[in-house]
Amino acid sequence: VFSRDIIVPQDILLIIREGAELLFGPSVSFISYSPVRAMGTAAQPIVVRPRFADSAWGVFAVLDTGEEKNIFQHVRMSGGKDATINGIYFSGMLSIHASDVEFMNGAVSGAGADDGIHVLDGLARIEHTAFSNNFADHIDIDFGHRGSEVAHNTFTISKERALDKNGDA
Repeated sequence: VFSRDIIVPQDILLIIREGAELLFGPSVSFISYSPVRAMGTAAQPIVVRPRFADSAWGVFAVLDTGEEKNIFQHVRMSGGKDATINGIYFSGMLSIHASDVEFMNGAVSGAGADDGIHVLDGLARIEHTAFSNNFADHIDIDFGHRGSEVAHNTFTISKERALDKNGDA
């Protein structure tokens, strides 16, 4: 249970184990300057959601992780929104800035701001994930690197687009 913002510094590897449930208080965010390995399984997914059903949490953001790819497998995220932390605006419930990411076999729902997943300046691979009831875009990739791939996902109800892409990817 997180009741205040968490900031993970550089030069470590953050591992979130299968079956973990991360509950966030209202507007609380999690920011990592280190690579993230969130490795759930089909039987024991990782759940990231609001602590209280009637209040949105902030964002789970990863930035500037260099050559290290961030991996999210069997992660179910819901009920987040956006946040400005240390002067940086994060528009996605899951925001990945200047980092590579793989998001596989997950679910992203109920994002209350601009994007369910937002990738800015990185290589993104988003596959086999269910997106539903996100306020605006389900996925937004800005200045994604060549080779980025979005495939085999399902999209249900969005105010804007399933995929919003700007740049070369």
